[in-house]
Amino acid sequence: MRLTANLRRVAIATTVAVAAVFAVSTAAYADPVEIEGQQLRDDLFVASVHSRTQGAQGLKDLVLSAEMLGYHQRFPAKTKDEILAHAALMSQWYDSHLDGTDFALQTYEALPHVLTMMSAWPQAAVAAPIMKELLEMTVGPVSKDYGERINQVATAQFSYDQFERFYPVQDMIWRRITTQAQGDPTFATAWDSNFGARLGVLSTASEEQLAADPAIATWMNVNALLEHANNTENYITEARAQIVSAITRLESQNAQLIGQVGQLGQQFPVTSTTAPPSPATFNTQREAAVNRQKDIDAAGMAIQALATALGFADPTAGRIVGGVGKSLMQVATAINKYIPSIAGLSLAQALTSMSTVALTGNILGAIGALLPVFATGPTPDQLLMDEIHKLRDQVGQLATTMTSRFDRVDHALTVMYGSMLDRFDQVIGLQHATLAELTYLEQELYALNVKVDNWGSAIVRALAKAEMHDAIVAINQYVGHKYTYNEPIQTYGEYQDTVNELDVMATTYKAYGTPFFPFVESQYEGLDPVTTTRAFDDGDTGPATAIDYLDWYAARYYGGTRSLDQKPAAIAPWTMSARAYARMVAENPNYAVQVSESQTNGILAKGQGILAAARRFSAPRSTPDAQGNRTNALFTNAMAEYRTALQSFSAELGAIRGANPDNKIYDMFRNADQSLNSAAQLTDPAKVGPCTGATPSLTRPSTMSITQAPSALQFAKYAHPQQPVVRLCYTAGFANVETAEDYKFNHTYADLDMTFKIKVTWGGQEWDYRTWHSSWYLGEICRSYVTGAPGGFCNNLTYYLNKWDASYLAGFTAGATTQTDETPATYARNRMNEYLTGRQKSYYNAVVTALGSPNVPLFAANTRLTRAVAMLRAYTQVGFAKAMSQDELLSLLTVGGERLPSDLDGINTMSQAFLRAQTNYAGCSLTGPGGACAEGAQPVDPMANQTTVWNGCTANGAPGASGDPVGDCLLGIGQHRTNVLATRYEAHSRELADGTYIEGLPDVVSIMEDLTLANSFIRHA
Repeated sequence: MRLTANLRRVAIATTVAVAAVFAVSTAAYADPVEIEGQQLRDDLFVASVHSRTQGAQGLKDLVLSAEMLGYHQRFPAKTKDEILAHAALMSQWYDSHLDGTDFALQTYEALPHVLTMMSAWPQAAVAAPIMKELLEMTVGPVSKDYGERINQVATAQFSYDQFERFYPVQDMIWRRITTQAQGDPTFATAWDSNFGARLGVLSTASEEQLAADPAIATWMNVNALLEHANNTENYITEARAQIVSAITRLESQNAQLIGQVGQLGQQFPVTSTTAPPSPATFNTQREAAVNRQKDIDAAGMAIQALATALGFADPTAGRIVGGVGKSLMQVATAINKYIPSIAGLSLAQALTSMSTVALTGNILGAIGALLPVFATGPTPDQLLMDEIHKLRDQVGQLATTMTSRFDRVDHALTVMYGSMLDRFDQVIGLQHATLAELTYLEQELYALNVKVDNWGSAIVRALAKAEMHDAIVAINQYVGHKYTYNEPIQTYGEYQDTVNELDVMATTYKAYGTPFFPFVESQYEGLDPVTTTRAFDDGDTGPATAIDYLDWYAARYYGGTRSLDQKPAAIAPWTMSARAYARMVAENPNYAVQVSESQTNGILAKGQGILAAARRFSAPRSTPDAQGNRTNALFTNAMAEYRTALQSFSAELGAIRGANPDNKIYDMFRNADQSLNSAAQLTDPAKVGPCTGATPSLTRPSTMSITQAPSALQFAKYAHPQQPVVRLCYTAGFANVETAEDYKFNHTYADLDMTFKIKVTWGGQEWDYRTWHSSWYLGEICRSYVTGAPGGFCNNLTYYLNKWDASYLAGFTAGATTQTDETPATYARNRMNEYLTGRQKSYYNAVVTALGSPNVPLFAANTRLTRAVAMLRAYTQVGFAKAMSQDELLSLLTVGGERLPSDLDGINTMSQAFLRAQTNYAGCSLTGPGGACAEGAQPVDPMANQTTVWNGCTANGAPGASGDPVGDCLLGIGQHRTNVLATRYEAHSRELADGTYIEGLPDVVSIMEDLTLANSFIRHA
């Protein structure tokens, strides 16, 4: 409720602030407003057709429209019917060469693949100007006046940024379509026949017709704006009102989306114990996102059109509004497309949603999109800056809402969002920004992509190596040359020198024995697998960099076979150089086509080698095993190794715990009132002797039993070093003794008083824990002559005790009264708990010491466990890289908050749990008997205040439990998570076997698509 209230206040404040932004004086403006009608009309057309071309069909319409224009550019004399015939053939080719997996991707991911497929058709008009322009925009981002080109090719942020990669393409193509159509009736008729009529928007539609389009009219009243063209003040006032409305509604949409993210996140948390959402839930969320996106796109396009319209009166204000509107739209789109992924679990579902990585990349892009707002002219008006502040707050609210989910999937995301907000604050703080300041912030935003990019850190580390210097110089000088120097590369020789440098970097360095991975196979046995495969930490190599080592390790330890293929290239130099090479080809097609195709094929072959090496790790079984599973031997054996290592760790805990003293059987981790085994339980004697003296033993009444002694007493007698005496005994005597004398005799009368008891003797103290008491009137027990003469009788106590069975037992059994003194029970409980707690403390002290001592078995077991987790993670990151980028549960279990328990990369799940347990016992001083805590020490829960284990956690039936609650919890967690992880591997293995998707390192796949596309275009052209 608090978040909702805050966002509502933000929305209200937005309206006030935006209204104030445009309350400008008209003194600086002349009447009338010089409206560029053609530009406004074209903006409206783009907005209208954009709203009608969503999803897979929208991508097809976009690409085939561009190809139709290209065909017409190449063959301007072709008739409408000839154009339509060609379009029909192109559509058939398109449909026959794509399958469901292609359109399961986001449109910006599918675009390069679609264009590559299309360029393979001999009749495709790939040589046309529009297609060349499309190629360059698809392969490389539009260069800016600030920042270094190396930043643009060193990370994969462009691959994830939907706005940079796809929205400019849409804008360009639809503008070219309508521009051509308005001066070319033949093309207009052909396009309208094939696309416009079906979409409901004609290529030559008038401004009035477009303004009446509901997708536009809902957000923008063009006629109301144009009516004020003769009065600048009124024009700006109207523009202000419409912009206020559109921005406020879009901000409100963002607030609702953030709230929905929070609700769905609570409903479907990322956890290995929560039941996954149903397919129906996912489909509902996906359909809702599709419908919302139409409104978001319409609002964003309307704001852009309004920014253009405002720019006719005030170009600076128009530019600023356009930048802010684009950022708002980008944030809304990123969140909206991410929402279905919260309600989806299978990869087939996830592929149709935006991944966490893509969400992050697009929000980074939204921040970067604000930089041009500061690039020229004065800093935005302070009140408009308030709008940028509000956008920053919404990104902050998203980060807050997603913190729990990010922490569980990958804590690095939470850290990165904090850094992202810091950079956002720096952007907001710009005042009259210089190009140097913009360059710095651009570099800072690219640096954040190291955490978004799968292998960004490896590439950044590679950039620091001397071997990369010449390639970096070439990239900075020649990639984006025409944007940097306002002219193309001047000579073929310059182009040759650059691409040759990139070719050498991409193809020369192998995945072993180079500065990027300086080990060869003969050294592999001596390497530490954990440090060799560690990912994302400065100074470490990362798993993909160690891909040849991983192949060797799988063959050596996990039952795999060593690849006989050519050794793969080093991924860091290949990725950077190949991405730059693709840009060079796309930007310089006339030079690129002169280079032997073998050079491009060589780079592609190296990339294919990287993919092949990575795909070997996840390749499913060709046929299911006996249990019907498709998970391959590598992952099956790697998980088995983890389970075995976990059980070995537990066994070593058991060895440290050892047997109880004198091999007594009890649980040292429970308290003094635990259930006792038969050996620890006291047993009743048939006869009960006197507590003192030598009177005869008596038959024990059935209602009296030593087993009625509290378990703490029995336990103490069994296990405590001081072993108290606990026994049954009785006391007997005459009570109520009376004497009388007559003329002849002295008479003595008495009662027989009997008390049976459970007597406790401990440390010089004695207690009667329980007594059973009864008495009988005996009458005259003694008679003697008054004179002292012999005769008469006197019965001593033994006389009556000898009659116990016949005369008193039954009555005592039926009528004895009972009293209990809990003092000895409490004393025994306290002493026993002190003893058990002391043993527990000694145990955890020993475990913590062992975990830090390299030469003891527990340290070795923990090292084995950590190694098993490191290798599973490495093979997952490389072999299931595509799945991992989309499957939050897979990330959760490998790098996230529910990773397999181990001491890996400073997240010491094992050691930290035992260290916390040891700390819990700080109040126990081991000064009591047998290593007990000093008197007064309270029982301790080793699970208290834990961060990696929790109360109630048990081994849950996992084999090899040691009895230690901390160790058994870790064992149970590890077993459970391994089981869940196995289901994820199996699910993706089946998807691979069924052809649902194709695995591959996403960045390498993206670069391969771009380079293949660029090469195909220039060769077919």
